[in-house]
This record gives sequence, C-alpha cells and structure tokens, in this order.
Amino acid sequence: MTDMKTIETQLKQAKSIIDSLITLVSNGHSESTAIPAPIKNLHDLPDGFESLSALQQLRVIVDRDNYVVLDTETTGLRDGEVCSISIIDKEGEVLMNELVKPTRPIPSDATRIHGLTNLDVSEAPGWAEVAPRVVDILTGKDVVVYNAVYDRKIMHKSAEYAGIEKIDWKVLSPWVCAMEAFAEFYGDWNDFHQSYRWQKLSFAADHCGVAVKNAHDALGDVLMTLGIVKHMMIITPEDLPC
Repeated sequence: MTDMKTIETQLKQAKSIIDSLITLVSNGHSESTAIPAPIKNLHDLPDGFESLSALQQLRVIVDRDNYVVLDTETTGLRDGEVCSISIIDKEGEVLMNELVKPTRPIPSDATRIHGLTNLDVSEAPGWAEVAPRVVDILTGKDVVVYNAVYDRKIMHKSAEYAGIEKIDWKVLSPWVCAMEAFAEFYGDWNDFHQSYRWQKLSFAADHCGVAVKNAHDALGDVLMTLGIVKHMMIITPEDLPC
C-alpha cells in the first residue's frame, strides 16, 4: 500500500516535470525544442486532448481501455466530506466499496439523500487511512466520474478536515466527467450559458436504458455510470448532436 510520504514524493515529481516545462517556455525555447515525453504529456494522452469536448474525451478514455469509475457519497454539497466511496473497473468489478468516517457528524439532510447515518460510519476508517488506498487504485488508470469536479472538491475537503496533504488527483490520473459527456450526448442546449444542460444521474441512466438501482449509493451510482458510459460509446460520432 502506498503511504502518504510516497504519495507526496510522486506528486512532487509530477509537479517538477510541469515546472521544467514552464522554465523551458519562459527561457524562450521554441516548440521544436526537444522535450522529454513525460513533460510533453504527463499521462500519454493524444495531442489536443484538453481541447476535445467531454464526450470526445470520454471516447478517447474508453478506447484506451484502462479506466475505472469512481463515486462518493458526502456529508454535504458545499463543505462536505466523503462518507462513502466506490471504485469499479471497466468490467464492473468492485475495486473499492468503503464507508468513510468523516471528522464531523453526517447532517440529517445528507442522510435523507443517501441513507447513511453516523452509526453506519462509526467504526469506518477516516479519509487519512482511505486516501492512500484510493491512490493505489487510481495510479496508472484513467478515471471516469459523474460530476468529476464535485468529487475531486469533496476529496480535497476531506483531506483538509483530516489534516493531511491534499492530493492533486488530476496530476495522479486523467479524469473525465461522464455528466458533461452525457449532457453533450443528450443535447439539451442552453443558449444563455452556451453549453449543454447537465442532467441527473438517474435521468441519464433511465434515458440510456440502464436500470436505476440504489441511487445515491456510491456502488449503485458507479454501476449506473458505467452502464451510461457503455451506452454512449455504442453511438457513432455521426449520431451526436452538432
């Protein structure tokens, strides 16, 4: 198992690579300057990956055939902590399905959503113990999440409240948001925001013919997300909204 010191070392090495690239650019090196492959592309993603739409990024990740799906349940939307986390592989095999004891009590409003109580997590490990195991699973993998920005934010908050170093999850692994990909796939355009409207996970599952089971349960949600991803990848690019 990776300990926190090893994690910090790995992240410092990755940041050192990025800093080296910045130094090259600031010193006036042209694009033709020989740069080692890890500096050019930390995760060996194709050129222009960041400029692709979420749905196009998801297709790249699925084609790489090396992804996992992650979901968390939390103590709140804005200032919450992880109280449950699940990770499965591309075949649906469970790699992690763990209750997590937050540093603060689970509010009743959150319990009404996911059903988890303070008693449920009373004997569970804290985030400081769970985070290194998450790192072990995600290292070398692509990560698909339904609302990826939110889950990363909550994982950062959990580290903050646990009093441990925050992990730069996007440096550790490429992350793709299945929610943004489905918004594009579904095609409900918002003129005001100039983007596709986000849809709830249960709506996306129902639209894709995926059984809605155990919604707001981390394991149930990753299984639904995997089903949605597989459904969207059946559609050819010509069938996507313009």
